[in-house]
Amino acid sequence: MKAATNLPVLTCQAFLNHCQADHDLHLYSDFDGTLVPLQADPMACHLNASQAATLTALAGVPGVHITIVSGRRLIDLQSRIGIAGLGYVGNHGLEIATPSHNFVHPGALALVTRLARWQSTLQAKLEPFTGAWIENKRLSLSIHYRTLAACHRQELMAVIENYKDAITEDGQLLISDAKQVVEIRPNLAWTKGSAIQVVDDYINDDHINTDRNRARRVYFGDDISDEDAFAQWQQDLTVLVGEANRQTHANHRLGDYRQTHRLLDALRARFNPDHP
Repeated sequence: MKAATNLPVLTCQAFLNHCQADHDLHLYSDFDGTLVPLQADPMACHLNASQAATLTALAGVPGVHITIVSGRRLIDLQSRIGIAGLGYVGNHGLEIATPSHNFVHPGALALVTRLARWQSTLQAKLEPFTGAWIENKRLSLSIHYRTLAACHRQELMAVIENYKDAITEDGQLLISDAKQVVEIRPNLAWTKGSAIQVVDDYINDDHINTDRNRARRVYFGDDISDEDAFAQWQQDLTVLVGEANRQTHANHRLGDYRQTHRLLDALRARFNPDHP
């Protein structure tokens, strides 16, 4: 890993050079913080009309395969984007939907009931904390506290810590921290990196007349969970969006989600030069 501040900023020209027209392009992107800004209310996150139009246009280009990868529940992610022809990966890789394939990790399915029980237990403990709430994503739980007053966050963390040993004692569940979110999810040898490899195989299987070794891959992400994907595709273009004050496996960086869209707009213009 390397300090993100030492990474080169991905320029438009470098991005377009990587996405050569005579190669298939497999483009992966996180959603929150990468395609849309992080919001105090995660339910408020949506693509705007221009952003959706660009993704729709790119999804219609032969040889361009776009997949959105997120910690959100799959059905939630799909409802916020709603573009046919894209691939979608939800719950940090535990569920996948592409134009021709669907997948849910069986190990995660086996823990749905247990996760629901923990939601009930923790929900009661969260009631005193205005601004904190627990989201049941079926295959995982998220405790959101972005709108909780800063003076109460340490107390909330202490409550969660009191349950940590019970939640993780048999090794089937793990607890991890994200951006003002605590995740409770299955402890499986399965990550976003695992999921995107499955999606990549799906794409190759569906397009058997293309040379999989010639495909160009790009992965945009801002979250710690994206590091598994960055690490997996070191020889491809991996781009850390936003946070620069950390160690990363990515090989390029961008300032924020708006720069992600500038690159996508430039790619759309390459394929459709008449588009304003």
